[in-house]
Amino acid sequence: MKLLAQGKVEDIFGKITPPPGPRALNEGDIGRNVTALFAFAINGVFVLGGIIVLLYFIWGSIDWVMSGGEKENLEKARKKIRNAFVGLIVLISAFVIWIFITSTFGLIDASTPGQIRFKLPGFENN
Repeated sequence: MKLLAQGKVEDIFGKITPPPGPRALNEGDIGRNVTALFAFAINGVFVLGGIIVLLYFIWGSIDWVMSGGEKENLEKARKKIRNAFVGLIVLISAFVIWIFITSTFGLIDASTPGQIRFKLPGFENN
């Protein structure tokens, strides 16, 4: 019987190799990879903004319920809810403006269903 301390680690666990990494960023040309990363970052910013707005709205709602009828606490809760609503309007407006600008100037390639890629200006071999 061979113990762990007596043998090689590779014999027991096999060879350890690093993971392949994100598939979309490792294949194709560098321009497509950068645009995929940029699209992921923009989508992440909008999702993060939506989560923050939702949490702030929930926080204001909880403060409203917990105010106990006190006018000062109730007014603070109303301000939080109003600010969350304004944040939601700003987030939606920014998204609509972003989509309008990118589609007007032809910066989006939505030819693949379910996928958006940005087309950065550059030189192409035809």
